[in-house]
Amino acid sequence: MQIKKDEVRQRLLNAACKLFVSNGYVESTVSDIVKEAEVGKGTFYTYFRSKEEIVGAIIDEGMAELSEKTNDYMLEAKDSKKSTFKAFIRANLEFFSENQAILKFLNREMSGYASLQNKIKVVRERYLASLRTILEQELHMGGLRKDLELGTATALLYGMLYSSVLNSRADYQGLSLEKLGESIVALFRANISNPALA
Repeated sequence: MQIKKDEVRQRLLNAACKLFVSNGYVESTVSDIVKEAEVGKGTFYTYFRSKEEIVGAIIDEGMAELSEKTNDYMLEAKDSKKSTFKAFIRANLEFFSENQAILKFLNREMSGYASLQNKIKVVRERYLASLRTILEQELHMGGLRKDLELGTATALLYGMLYSSVLNSRADYQGLSLEKLGESIVALFRANISNPALA
């Protein structure tokens, strides 16, 4: 039986993720990746030119998956006349929770690799732009506090979501992802004014 090309590529990505998380980027070799994926070394180079390229693919495909999940959740919320902001937060928290190990790895190790730093910077800026867009939309529709300054609110939301990656769920004193999401939404929707802006 012949294995489909996409399946082989996915096995390589999964193997790389597993090894990078458990052993680290430097310690994981292409030989280790192909052994874990149960393919030949030449097969690796059919799909990727280097370890850096496979990390880039992991990042790109992860962001595409997050975008798809977010769009699906927000569309479902819109169709059922529920909060798209809450759906956005839920999708992000679930994605971060499901991909916690690889995201921790990227945070821990990629700061030392200049070429990947640039890629991560571009991805982060794109992600921040999407956060700002959802906040702008919610603010325009009257769903958020009127005293929010968008730049600050975007940075705060990013920090809240990002910290959910770096900290385990246990650190939230037993809060489920749903409750954590509701708490984040409440902070942006509170009916209290900021006295500093009054």
